[in-house]
Amino acid sequence: MLLRANKFKQEADLTKTLADIENIYARIMDEAYMQEIYERHAVDNPRAVTGKYASSLAAAADLITFHYLRGDELSAMQPLHEQVLVSAERVANVAEEFAFDSVVVGRLLYPCINSPFFPLAIVLQVDRTVLQQFVAQLPACVEGKTRFQDRLLQTLIPQRALAEHYTGPDRKRWAAIIEAPPEKRPTLVKKALDKWGADIEKQVTVHLDESHLRDNWPGYWCYPLATLVALLNVDDSSFIDHEYYPTDLMRAWGKYRGAPVVLPPIDGPADALPAAPEKAPKRQKAVKKLQPWTDVFNTVTAVLPPALQDRLWNCLVQWLKSEDAEELALQCPEDFFYSLSEAESEMGLYDTYRRSSALQVDWKDSDSAREFAVRLAKTAVLPDAGEYDIAAENCTTVVEVFKHFDSWLRQRNWCFIAVASDNDSYQGFIAPETEEQNVMATFGALNIGFLKVNI
Repeated sequence: MLLRANKFKQEADLTKTLADIENIYARIMDEAYMQEIYERHAVDNPRAVTGKYASSLAAAADLITFHYLRGDELSAMQPLHEQVLVSAERVANVAEEFAFDSVVVGRLLYPCINSPFFPLAIVLQVDRTVLQQFVAQLPACVEGKTRFQDRLLQTLIPQRALAEHYTGPDRKRWAAIIEAPPEKRPTLVKKALDKWGADIEKQVTVHLDESHLRDNWPGYWCYPLATLVALLNVDDSSFIDHEYYPTDLMRAWGKYRGAPVVLPPIDGPADALPAAPEKAPKRQKAVKKLQPWTDVFNTVTAVLPPALQDRLWNCLVQWLKSEDAEELALQCPEDFFYSLSEAESEMGLYDTYRRSSALQVDWKDSDSAREFAVRLAKTAVLPDAGEYDIAAENCTTVVEVFKHFDSWLRQRNWCFIAVASDNDSYQGFIAPETEEQNVMATFGALNIGFLKVNI
């Protein structure tokens, strides 16, 4: 079966793939089936219920993607487009009833951004008010990672809230295109498409494995950038034939392109930190097992404003008194940083104040290492803190992130201290370079070693 023209593959039988997605969609849209799921899981596992409903929207968007890949006429895809609208309305209706997590709701439109949905809507001449209603019924989650998506959707709903984070460095880079002057956008989109292609081709041997292609190949066109072009009315004449751009879809869209859309500036920087409390509470008396770690606590959390540092201390004391900490001896760095992380969570240090005092990640989780690095840099209010994840995007291991982060910090007169560990996790924190020797002495008093990252 011939596919829509693309660089990698000219034919494939998508019959099974489409049948599988259609079956998933039909089953989830069956109210009797969903009632069965609800009765089975509503009490003990409500996420199973919300996840099923959410997947109906993803399946509807996937059907558009795979029919496009198969080479269907754009006009013939109108019923598929309407299925997405129906699914979204259904999900919105049950989201409040089943108390959908706000982060889940914020991500619900993600499959539509990553499919031909929005450009196709314009080609099919879907009324703008229909699209506005579609977007409005699935609001953003401020605590989520969909800032690029939400900013782009402000072209339809100007008052839409913005998530505080991006899904990754690419989305942050694409967000800069939205803020760029219209005359500069074509060059930036072309550059982003080139990078998308380069990233794909690094993994081409993996993605073109025959078993992968047989059931699970959606094509390699960059739908998010096509969505950006369509919603901002970017002039795409300079890259219309780009091999990673859905050319025929966007040629059809081009007939309806209007004047470039310029959004009002965002009020306040995304990286601005909420104000810390002015008054510091009195510190509670340390439990016995915490007493040897007092100087370590003060050293690690010195990056915080004093009022937050003292509040965190009190949360740590209370957590160590809880049943969860009864078996914790607090005799090694891993125990201390684990306890500190639990105290941060109990206090809401990041959720409420957007700050972190330390880093604790699995040894294989370089993505989380980059995210924590950004948090620590923002906590210290360092220049370009919010851009660090882009600067470190080529670091593929946690140790590589640590070394890069330390180098980046030293250019700003700070340093990263990575604590030696006997298990599969890494811990670390930041300090001014002028305090580095004092930090070493404090930890050395407890015979705690360090990973060498400043090489």
